Amino acid sequence: MEKYNMFQDEFNLLEEKKVKLLKRLKEAGEDAWDALQQSSETWHDNAPLDVAKLNWELASKQLREVQNIMKNTNIVSSNVSDEIVAIWKKITVLIDNNEEKTILIWWYQTSVHWRVSYNAPIVRPLIWKRIWDIEDIMLWWKLVEVEIINIIDWIDINVIK
Repeated sequence: MEKYNMFQDEFNLLEEKKVKLLKRLKEAGEDAWDALQQSSETWHDNAPLDVAKLNWELASKQLREVQNIMKNTNIVSSNVSDEIVAIWKKITVLIDNNEEKTILIWWYQTSVHWRVSYNAPIVRPLIWKRIWDIEDIMLWWKLVEVEIINIIDWIDINVIK
């Protein structure tokens, strides 16, 4: 079973989605009941009933997915020390003792050149590491030594909300 790490705000959004899906399930059930009461055809040739069943099945599937994610989620703190590599940090690394690279760690994959996903090959092994930690990372089809030489906060999380 896959585990998920989320900030409390992200988990709260899932909770809101769960409530909306439960409401959709209830509405689909009520629509099905109404369709059965208003038609002489109770189970075949009853388009409103078919629509209600499809809506119920879709909401039910989505609810199971959300509940599964919620059940397998660890809540992580957004208050991370300046000394630790994490999302929303700007880090400078030294690759094989000769190439310095600055990376702005973003929380999702993006095509914006100055932001790198926390899941990128160069970043993922560095998450939760500290300044001066050294990691061997597979980059560009070879094993390279990556040393963290600087970590700073680079974004005000309140601006994003």
